Amino acid sequence: MFDKNIVRFLALVAMAVAVIQGQAQTATNAEAKPVDKVTALFGDEVVAKGKGVEVKRGQLDEEVIRIKSQLAAAGQPIPAAQVKMVEQNILDQMIALQLLKGKATDEDKASAKVTAEKRFAAAKERLGSDDVVKMRLKAEGLSEEQLVAKWTEQATAEAVV
Repeated sequence: MFDKNIVRFLALVAMAVAVIQGQAQTATNAEAKPVDKVTALFGDEVVAKGKGVEVKRGQLDEEVIRIKSQLAAAGQPIPAAQVKMVEQNILDQMIALQLLKGKATDEDKASAKVTAEKRFAAAKERLGSDDVVKMRLKAEGLSEEQLVAKWTEQATAEAVV
């Protein structure tokens, strides 16, 4: 089962990295996201928990919204019949990511940070100007730090695998 999750995770990571690198974008922390408002009203239940793993509803919803937005922007909306399957795949990916991060050494983490920063620098170069980068990150609902942190997590998982 873990091997299937790793395979799914790597496939989703590759897809997400390709989409993100093609659409890198930033946001100000002053803007409240819809997920934050819902969480404030109803709490943030744990949807998956295990040894070294915890995924909350807000985290899952945020990722689902982000992926759905990216795909819709690319002209590939998720059919309503497949939303639950996509949500389950994203949850599996988040669990696998946390498991792999738990196995990472300090060397893996340091190497991943360098890799993520290089990826971001390459994405900035492709986009051309800081204004374009900021605009794309804002549309994505991420700050530069959040995007680099996401890429660092992914690179850490890749290093462990």
